[in-house]
Amino acid sequence: MGRRTWRGVLGALGLAAGLLTVTTAGTAPASAAVVLCSPAHPSTAAAALGQVVAEDLATLGDLTAQVQASTTLSAADRATLLTDLGDETSGLQDLAATVTAATTCAELRAARRSLVLTYRVGEVMAPQARLVLAADRLSAVATTLAGYQVGLEKGTVHGASTAVVDQLDASGVHLAAAERLLDGVSGRVLAQTPAGAPGNRAVFETALEDLRRASAQLQASSSHLRQVVTALH
Repeated sequence: MGRRTWRGVLGALGLAAGLLTVTTAGTAPASAAVVLCSPAHPSTAAAALGQVVAEDLATLGDLTAQVQASTTLSAADRATLLTDLGDETSGLQDLAATVTAATTCAELRAARRSLVLTYRVGEVMAPQARLVLAADRLSAVATTLAGYQVGLEKGTVHGASTAVVDQLDASGVHLAAAERLLDGVSGRVLAQTPAGAPGNRAVFETALEDLRRASAQLQASSSHLRQVVTALH
């Protein structure tokens, strides 16, 4: 390969490393807020609950935009997330109308119960979407690095120094470890439903830890490949 090609490989590896950011960051779910209702003034509680629903709808809107904008989501994962996000959004819009029309504390308590038990945006949908976005992003990085791994192995098969061979071997070990950690993460996360909360929190926490470990492995693989490219340049 010529200098221009080597520079391209280095640039692509840098881009891949820059994608290795995994987060499910978020604040406490809006639906966790406590809304008290006074029979004499139900409109106050209705306004407060309406604000909670609006915040959950805003979260869903943001997640939908992220899913639509992602260039690394698999077609199947994108379709599943958009369907789930759309269903949640439609349901919460109906719930918002119910809250607006409510005139008694009993109606508002029923709406609050539906918000917490049926939707669980902050507890299920938000971490679910963010984890799948991160998992597919890391899988795309793994595929990119695997392509460079194969190309560099072919390009250095003759006359490569022991140091270069060792770097390629080390990269391969880290890459394989990352692929094992990423295998099945999206499927396990997407299988979770609001009905499974709060028990499915453990599934999300395990998935997040697997993604963090996979990210570290991919960063290590990228580092070794960078050293190979630099040495051959």
